[in-house]
Amino acid sequence: MSMPTHSGIGGSGGIDQTTLKQYLLQTLREWLNVIAASEGGGGGTSIVEQIEIAAPVDAVWQALTDPTELTRWLPLDAKVTPGQGGSIWMSWGDPVIHQSTIDIWHPNQRLRTTEVRPFGAPFQPREAASVTRTIDYTLQANGEKTTFRMEHAGFGTGAAWTPYVNSLRDCWAYQVRSLAHYLEHHRGQVRTVAWARASSTRSFTDAWSRITGPQALASQGSIDGLSEGDRYSITATNGDTFTGVVVNNAPSKQFAGTVENMNNSLLRLVMDHCGGQPEATVWLASYGLRPNDVNLFQQRWTHTLQEALA
Repeated sequence: MSMPTHSGIGGSGGIDQTTLKQYLLQTLREWLNVIAASEGGGGGTSIVEQIEIAAPVDAVWQALTDPTELTRWLPLDAKVTPGQGGSIWMSWGDPVIHQSTIDIWHPNQRLRTTEVRPFGAPFQPREAASVTRTIDYTLQANGEKTTFRMEHAGFGTGAAWTPYVNSLRDCWAYQVRSLAHYLEHHRGQVRTVAWARASSTRSFTDAWSRITGPQALASQGSIDGLSEGDRYSITATNGDTFTGVVVNNAPSKQFAGTVENMNNSLLRLVMDHCGGQPEATVWLASYGLRPNDVNLFQQRWTHTLQEALA
């Protein structure tokens, strides 16, 4: 909020007192958030993602702030109370719930929230409960394209934070590209999600090797050595084929790519820790596929992961 101009306070042409009060309150609010983040011990680490999205800035803003639009690229369910002082609630099913308050609401320009229930709260370090973290989205229009920047800030440093921050960093690398994929290829379309998961007592390295190798994802073809933008084509042990473009490939952590032969859906394969054990996830964000086919995909991949990690 920019400082209101005035030729004098109280006289003719002077600044409106209500406007001045709103400006001072917002300025104080922003400084308190900065101080809270720094004093909470979480100022040492932040996660930043910036991309150009081939969509107008108002469409990007709607994707960030409209609950229906949010469910087409990020959560499974969402509620939004718009405006400064409002809130955003997102859910992937309990206990994976994110809740935040809105600190800055500048339509088509900037959205900043303070986390009340952070992403991945059940898996965060013990001291994280006393740390204030913010998510700051900035948008810059460039004709029919938008420069999109996300900064998730306020994390602590040290060994206890490392696995949690690294997991969130991989998550944001995918989610920001999921936003771009939705807006560029499927804007306005309903998303149907398949979410298959399986845990294992195997080592993390062995589990990743098995779910990305011939025991699961790649009985034919390979994702080894691929980078964002590379083409890939693989056939899984259950007969599913995936052909498209690599969105993200972080060895031993995450693989994501478009699936052109499934109506340009998005595939994401993740290996993470859950309760101290490796957990593998296969996530298919589909657009235009029949819900029954998506349900069968989830069942098939739940079985495939269980077999590979047994």
